[in-house]
Amino acid sequence: MKPIVLIGMMGSGKTTVGKTLATELNLPWVDTDIYIEEMTHQTISSIFEQQGEAYFRECETKALKQLMDQSGVISTGGGIIVREDNRKLLHEQTLVIYLKTTIPTLIQRLETTNRPLLKGGNVEQKLTDLFEARATFYENCAHLTVQTDDLTVHEVVHQIKQMIK
Repeated sequence: MKPIVLIGMMGSGKTTVGKTLATELNLPWVDTDIYIEEMTHQTISSIFEQQGEAYFRECETKALKQLMDQSGVISTGGGIIVREDNRKLLHEQTLVIYLKTTIPTLIQRLETTNRPLLKGGNVEQKLTDLFEARATFYENCAHLTVQTDDLTVHEVVHQIKQMIK
């Protein structure tokens, strides 16, 4: 069975939905950000601060390649689709589910103090800019899309389970 990979903006529910989906499908779950933190012995914030975003994206690609051979559910960082190599790997070797979420919902859900890409400045504008830069990548990479606004975690998981039957 191909890994099930959740993509979407930060705050779309990839980690929470991923854990619940994996439990309900009796599959292992991994979050690429947690995996990277364990691999590098650094927090994502400190990687961004000390080595920069380019280094983090390298770590993300390396983690993705290491996790591709396992079955299970993989929750990714919101920017994993920025790199074309990652999009190609994801689309060709996994079942990609895009958790699509509107900006107002993301703002309600996010704790911005630990989000390196949202530090300093207008959070709504930064999220909008990120979304506009990434939206086409999410859409083109995904095999399935679930609109998560106004849905509970269990409702999102139920929709995914119905779609993958």
